[in-house]
Amino acid sequence: MLTEVANALWRLQRGGQLEANELQRRLSRAAELVDVIEPDRHLQADALALACHLGHPVYDCLYLSLARREAAVLLTADQRLQHLAPAYSPELVLMTPHPPA
Repeated sequence: MLTEVANALWRLQRGGQLEANELQRRLSRAAELVDVIEPDRHLQADALALACHLGHPVYDCLYLSLARREAAVLLTADQRLQHLAPAYSPELVLMTPHPPA
């Protein structure tokens, strides 16, 4: 699921907030932050059904599906996803990141 990180880095670079020569290093650092990178092919069918049911993008529903499957905490700044997630999985614990001080 590093595709999301790569896309965010691209957007930052495109918006002039990040130098192009930093992209690969930051992507590598992001990959080092996680113990396991889960292939999304095992989540796609559930995420697609969830996206259709909730009316929310498949990209985000992949994370929701994985969190439910793994009984994990989902950390998201997406307020809409925070609102929709309990309807899908009431036992799912959501955490909202605090804005930088």
